[in-house]
Amino acid sequence: MSPCASDSVSVINTLSNTVMATIPVGNEPIYPAITPDGTRVYLANAQSNDLSVIDTGTNTVSATLAMGTEPLGVAITADGKKAYVSNFGSNEIKIIDTDPASGTFHTVIGTFPVSGGPSGLLFSPDGTRLYVDRDSANAVAVYNTANNSLLATIPVGTQPMGLMLTPDGSRLYVANYGSDNVSVINTATNSVIATIPTAPKPQVMALVPESLTIYLTHDTIAVGTITVIDVASNTVKTTIPTGASSSGIALRMVR
Repeated sequence: MSPCASDSVSVINTLSNTVMATIPVGNEPIYPAITPDGTRVYLANAQSNDLSVIDTGTNTVSATLAMGTEPLGVAITADGKKAYVSNFGSNEIKIIDTDPASGTFHTVIGTFPVSGGPSGLLFSPDGTRLYVDRDSANAVAVYNTANNSLLATIPVGTQPMGLMLTPDGSRLYVANYGSDNVSVINTATNSVIATIPTAPKPQVMALVPESLTIYLTHDTIAVGTITVIDVASNTVKTTIPTGASSSGIALRMVR
C-alpha cells in the first residue's frame, strides 16, 4: 500500500505491479503501519488529525480515529494489540488499543508527552524499547514500553526523520534530514558511534538483512538519489540516481 498527496491509498498487486484499488482517506496521509496478521493498516493523516483504519480484506476504511495535532508516525506492537502514534503538533504519543477482543478496541488507552516534535517511531526487536525521532530537538528519545518512561535522550544531527535498526537491535541508524548525514547509535550505550555523510535531505531507509545493506532515500527537488550504506563498515558503498523528491522505499527480495 502506498499513501499519496491525493489523500488516498493505492493498493498494488506486487505480482503484476498494477493498482488493485484506490482508497480515500484523510488529509495528507503518511507512514502506514500494518498489523502482524495483515488484516488492518493504520495510517496517520497529518492534516486532518486522525488515523484511518483500512480493512485489507475489503480495501475500505473501517474506522477513523481522532488523534492529537499532526499525527505522523505509527508503530504497532509485535502482538498486534497496540498502536503507538506520534503527534508532531501536540508533542505527544497516543497509544491505541488494536485488539478486537479487548473490550476497548480502537480507543486511546494511554498518552505520554514527547517534546521536540515527535515523528518517526520504531520498536526494538524484543519490544521493550521505543525509539522516537524528535525533529526540532535534534535528538532521539528512548522509552521503556513497560511503563512508557523516558530512558535516554540521544543527541543526533539536525531534523532527524528516518529510523532503522539492525536485525539484532544492536545499532540504530538515524537519517538527519537537516544535516545531510546518518547517525549510528550503539543501543547498549545509547551513544552515537559514527556519523555517515550522505547526499542532501536523507529521509527514509530500508535494510537488506542478508547483506546488512541500507538503502536511503533523499527528498531533493532536483535529481533524486538513493544512498547505499554498508552496515559492517558504516560507509557509503555507492549512490543510485532516481527521480526527484524520492521519499518512501520498499525492497523486494529476489531469490
